[in-house]
Amino acid sequence: MAITTYAELKTAVANWSSRSDMTSRTPEFIAMAEDWAGLNLRVRAMETTTNLTVNAQTVALPTGFVSMRRLYLDGNPVKKLDYLSPINFWSKYTSTNTAKPVAYTIEGENIVFGPIPDTTYTGKILYYKKFTSFSGDSDTNWLLTNARGILLYGALVELFSHTGEDGKLLKWATMRDELAKNVSAADKQDRFSGDALVIQTDVGGP
Repeated sequence: MAITTYAELKTAVANWSSRSDMTSRTPEFIAMAEDWAGLNLRVRAMETTTNLTVNAQTVALPTGFVSMRRLYLDGNPVKKLDYLSPINFWSKYTSTNTAKPVAYTIEGENIVFGPIPDTTYTGKILYYKKFTSFSGDSDTNWLLTNARGILLYGALVELFSHTGEDGKLLKWATMRDELAKNVSAADKQDRFSGDALVIQTDVGGP
C-alpha cells in the first residue's frame, strides 16, 4: 500500500509490526519517531526563514526551532551577527550599554543579543525547523513524500521498545539510522552539486 498520509502511516505501522493490538498506541510511536527526526535530521526541507523584531536584549526563538543556519541584521550594509557560547557572550556583554548588536547567543528558548539594541532592527534568520507534527489523517509532509521509512522504521523502533522485543527493535533502528544517513548524504550532495567546495578563512581579514 502507499504511505503518503498520516492515516496510511498508522496502517503501515500495524501491517509491518503484525501487532493489531498496538493500534491505540501507534500515534504515540509516530510522535516519538517525529521527535527523533527533528533531533537527528538536518536537510534543506527543514530550512525556513523569518524576520525577527530585534528591539530588546532577549527575543523568543521561532516556533519549531531546532538549530541555527545564519542570523543577520537587515540594513545597508547587512550586518552578520557572530554566535558566542553563553559563557563567552556574558563575559563580553554584562553591561547595560546599548548599541547595534554584533553578536548573539542562545539560552533556553531565546536569542540574546549583545550589545543591547539601541533601536529597533530587523533580524533575518535562517534556521532548521522541526517538521510539523501530524494531527489529521490526511496530513502529509516532506518525510512521507521523500523518506517515509524514517517515520515508519522509527515508529516500529518505539513500538518494539514498548513491547520489549529487543531483536526487532535493533533491526528497525539499524534500518532507520542507515536511511537517515543516506538522506543526509544525498541532501549534502544536492546542495553542493556542480560547484567545487571552497574553503574560506578569516585569516588576514579585518
